[in-house]
Amino acid sequence: MIVSTMIVTHTAAGTPVIELTPAEHAAYLEREVQSAMGMSVAEFVRAYTAGELEDGDVAVDEMVGLLRIGQNGNKAAA
Repeated sequence: MIVSTMIVTHTAAGTPVIELTPAEHAAYLEREVQSAMGMSVAEFVRAYTAGELEDGDVAVDEMVGLLRIGQNGNKAAA
């Protein structure tokens, strides 16, 4: 079980800024990819890299974007 140490601050305009630890970020990515694709991040990265997933699929496109964004330069591990 991961205990949240996430920090939430706000910009001058009131927009929330959420900071996650690397472990929290990895858990978030796993949940999102599992929910959208029914596989782990590692399985998704392997399948995408192997050309087994359709680039035209909106869910695939969203997950590729999510995994490339990362937090503080942390990218999804294969």
